[in-house]
Amino acid sequence: MKILHLIVYLFIIGLILIVTGCDKEVSHSPVAPQPSKGKVLVNSTPKGFSIYQNGRNTGRHTPDSLIFLDPGKYEITLKKLYWKDTAVVVNVSEESPGSVNINYLPNISMYGKLVFYSDPPGAKIFVNDSLTNNVTPDTLDHFLPGTYKIKFRTDNHRDASFDAIVESGKIKSYNATLKDTSVWLDYRMVNSDIQSDQLSSIAIDHNGIKWIGTYDNGVIRFDNFTFTNYNTSNSPLPDNKINCVSVDAQNNIWVGTPYGIGIFNGSIWKIYDRYNSDISTEIVNAIKFDDANNAWIGTINNLIMFDGTNWTTYNSQLGHDYITDIYIQPSNKIWLSTLTIGVLTFQNERFFSFSKAHPDFPSLFATSVGSDKLGNIWLSFNPDSAGGSGGIIYVQGPSFTTVFSSGPDDLVNDINIDSEDNKWVSTSIGFIWYNEQNVSRVFSTFNSLISTDNTKASARDKNGTIWIATYKGGLNKFKVNNLR
Repeated sequence: MKILHLIVYLFIIGLILIVTGCDKEVSHSPVAPQPSKGKVLVNSTPKGFSIYQNGRNTGRHTPDSLIFLDPGKYEITLKKLYWKDTAVVVNVSEESPGSVNINYLPNISMYGKLVFYSDPPGAKIFVNDSLTNNVTPDTLDHFLPGTYKIKFRTDNHRDASFDAIVESGKIKSYNATLKDTSVWLDYRMVNSDIQSDQLSSIAIDHNGIKWIGTYDNGVIRFDNFTFTNYNTSNSPLPDNKINCVSVDAQNNIWVGTPYGIGIFNGSIWKIYDRYNSDISTEIVNAIKFDDANNAWIGTINNLIMFDGTNWTTYNSQLGHDYITDIYIQPSNKIWLSTLTIGVLTFQNERFFSFSKAHPDFPSLFATSVGSDKLGNIWLSFNPDSAGGSGGIIYVQGPSFTTVFSSGPDDLVNDINIDSEDNKWVSTSIGFIWYNEQNVSRVFSTFNSLISTDNTKASARDKNGTIWIATYKGGLNKFKVNNLR
């Protein structure tokens, strides 16, 4: 009975649902219209133009198509930077697609011209690294719009490079000055691959390779083509500040730093510091070699001799030996310039204060020492805290002669005397040249193409060229034989 009642109940419910459903309307979604089949094929030579439809940027670039267009007329405009806009009207129907195909190359009005001038004139003109048959001044035409890499080149001058923009139907002029390198040439971070502009010292090895000390990035090797940098990140150098660079008889490179000595044989570095040698202080300011190739090392505390095996330390009783430079005479008499006690000599293991014998010395802050062909000792000085002045003197036996007196704020950093008896003096106010007759000439940014007045050290190569280490002016090459 219960099953029968259940069947009757379900039958009645079903009838109610059917009757109720018949009383409601049935809704239907309208059929979507078919999209327009009109389209325009857009192409150009060259490619890459932005496509505008009735003034609106479609976001498309040639070659491409505009689709689902209603029948009618459309203005299609092609645009590209530096090119003239080009607009055409095209009819669109569903039966046949519209077509826009613009070839810009035969259109003379689309091209631009470039006018080139240079100082000096007569420079060869390179376009995108390709040499043209033109020299400055000249006009080059038939350029498609865009940006071109231009380079001017002429003998004894640094190349001038720049970007030139060509616009449709326009003439644009460009002028560039090529730096004269017949006498002066500078290598800085802005114009070369040198790894620092803050240079402290320089030496030239037996193969003519330049070794350049820096204040901030170790030592730099330069073979006239490539700059190679050795610093604390890629070598065992104990510090990136280099106080001095020297070359021994075996062509090893010796580098003095605030934390010891680095010796480079061309492939391997050997480091000497307080942990593996008898160096009592690691701050090394000067390294020179005697005829037996013993290294004489000037530190802030003492003089050290290293024969390759043994370290011998010599301490002066005359005061604090803050040695700044060393010169060794053939008689093995050693001259020492110091920071606070002037000039010392050392011979037969005894120190002598040369400054005390000459109380009229310009200063107790001696910076550099060398010798000319006559055996005269040349010395440079900076102003000291006791009121002494800077300058240059040379010593003849027991007497001395003042050659140059500097101002109260001027520094005389180094004297380099070459085989022809020229004296090359590095100062903070320029580079000074004394010839064999001691007639001087000052080179500064005012009267030469040296990159800065603040020069630190110099060396002369076998070709007679002077290489100058400067502070914040990079490396300078002075072709003194070409000096006019």
